[in-house]
Amino acid sequence: MLKVDPDLVIPNRDLTIMDGAIAPFANSGEGTYYQQMIESIIRDHGEKIDKPVKKYKQHIIKIYFTELVTEKLNLLMKVNLVV
Repeated sequence: MLKVDPDLVIPNRDLTIMDGAIAPFANSGEGTYYQQMIESIIRDHGEKIDKPVKKYKQHIIKIYFTELVTEKLNLLMKVNLVV
């Protein structure tokens, strides 16, 4: 199973989600599935999407963002879209 480095997922924790803090989803575009999913996760945990990521509770960053990216990459590898 592929493991993801949290510092590569969120290289600049001074950014907000809206500013592209989560590198793999930074270019997803407004209103896309990934943006909506991330915003939902953040709001479900009482956080705001216009707040710098470094101010989020650490369990949100670790569990949701890192594992979300890991899950996506592992799925892509299974269907041979990532080598």
